[in-house]
Amino acid sequence: MSGPVTEIVTFPPTEAYAKDPVGTFAPLSDVFAKAPGFISVYHGVDFEDKSAAFAFIQWAKIEDHTAFTNSPGFPELQAAFKAITPGVTRVIHVNVGASLLDALTAPFTEFSTMVLKAGHTQDQVTKPIDALCAVPSPAKGRVWNWTVEDPKELVLFVGWPSHEIHLQTRDNGPPEVLQVIGELVQRLDIKVANVQLAHFGN
Repeated sequence: MSGPVTEIVTFPPTEAYAKDPVGTFAPLSDVFAKAPGFISVYHGVDFEDKSAAFAFIQWAKIEDHTAFTNSPGFPELQAAFKAITPGVTRVIHVNVGASLLDALTAPFTEFSTMVLKAGHTQDQVTKPIDALCAVPSPAKGRVWNWTVEDPKELVLFVGWPSHEIHLQTRDNGPPEVLQVIGELVQRLDIKVANVQLAHFGN
């Protein structure tokens, strides 16, 4: 895959990271800064589920990330990760374009992972998700795509002015929007997180 790619790391945070995300992440930022192709990283703890945290790492292309995992800097990064988590839960990649930054730089970032249920296809959910992203709302940076690793899994990013506005919009949407959401729930297994993100890089 050519073009910018986002590495999505899911991890259970240490108590130290939960209390001071920026300070405990600083050694990792120093390592990333030396990696060719690294652009930026946004990271934080789930606002509602404090047992989950995320890092969204921007690379110029996926080959840069692959090369980094085979470089001398990667063991250094793995060692630094121990300050923020006892172990990474999951790593996936997605290419969603430049509008992703609007979602990541918002006061609150909604991050959803969705996996097709058995018997359902990409074509059945693509138009409904595009339609939801186009509905006028206070949100910005509404972007999504299928993951590099799994053609049955997609990720969605939405930037919100606040957590409260996100909940109000979700719970008081027009009937046609709620109907589309209901249809998607029938076709997808959906997990949603809301995160206030710290930033390092460009």
